[in-house]
Amino acid sequence: MDESRLREQLLRLLDGGEAHIEAVEAVRAFPRALTRAALPDVEHTPWQLLEHLRIAQNDILEFSRDPRYVSPPWPAGYWPREAVPPDEQAWPRSVEAFCRDLAAMQALVRDPRADLFTPFAHGQGQTLLREALLVADHNAYHLGQLVLLRKALAARAARTQARAARTGTRTARTGTRTARTRATRAPAPASRPRSRAARTPAQSRKRSDRRRPGAGKAARSRPAPRDS
Repeated sequence: MDESRLREQLLRLLDGGEAHIEAVEAVRAFPRALTRAALPDVEHTPWQLLEHLRIAQNDILEFSRDPRYVSPPWPAGYWPREAVPPDEQAWPRSVEAFCRDLAAMQALVRDPRADLFTPFAHGQGQTLLREALLVADHNAYHLGQLVLLRKALAARAARTQARAARTGTRTARTGTRTARTRATRAPAPASRPRSRAARTPAQSRKRSDRRRPGAGKAARSRPAPRDS
């Protein structure tokens, strides 16, 4: 068997990109705006999946190259306690650690001095070939979950923005109609009365007569004086 060909295939398998998205691209392309999001009835959050990927890959790497390494307790030690990143830099730190450990596992596989087939003296039959395949298999499974979760969260965010835009448009239209209605129903400005100086003497006498009930009638019905 040409072992170099086998190592080459293992490296390509660890990279990804043939049957599914590349591992590094999958974690680096996840939007920062969605790293603290979650979906109802979905078991894991993006942060939990990323940290599980990082912890499990690091565990396999260290087991493969350090006989004194002690694995964390299963399963609690392989999942984060928090559902979301504890601080702003936690997500990029986890991404960089995942990518760094993946590169270290590839370097181990690429090294011709590293035996692919001989079981580890500190293990229970595990070989470097088996551990490399385990990393590739485990990463592919959970990276698929992370990509699917990213798409679902992005679709939900897009729907929320669309609803907000429609609500804002309806509110603006309602406000415009209300303003138009108020403008239509507004009372006409009252005309200013003419000043007393502008009235004619006849108009002034008529207004005085109207203010004294019966005065005009009595004046009209009074008989004319007779000549004595």
